[in-house]
Amino acid sequence: MSDPHAGHGAAVADHPDSAVHATTADALRFEKVELEEFQDADRGAGQHIGILLAFLFCVLLVLMSSATLWTYFHQSNSDDPHAKPAAADHGGH
Repeated sequence: MSDPHAGHGAAVADHPDSAVHATTADALRFEKVELEEFQDADRGAGQHIGILLAFLFCVLLVLMSSATLWTYFHQSNSDDPHAKPAAADHGGH
């Protein structure tokens, strides 16, 4: 099987505007200083996101634990006047 796009690169290289595209591609490249600044900013943003996620995890862990404990200790206390009374233990009957 032959590649139908194999001759495409040769056709582009012969095109008169290929020199313009090459200089435009060189102009779009990042300078080394710009790339290092971007990497430093990206690393800092990643660290801040990690700190934010750790903080949210801790806060939500405390909230969910307290809600679970509150529910566990208050499950038998009902203020509903229509609630059926719980069966009482009458000592071995």
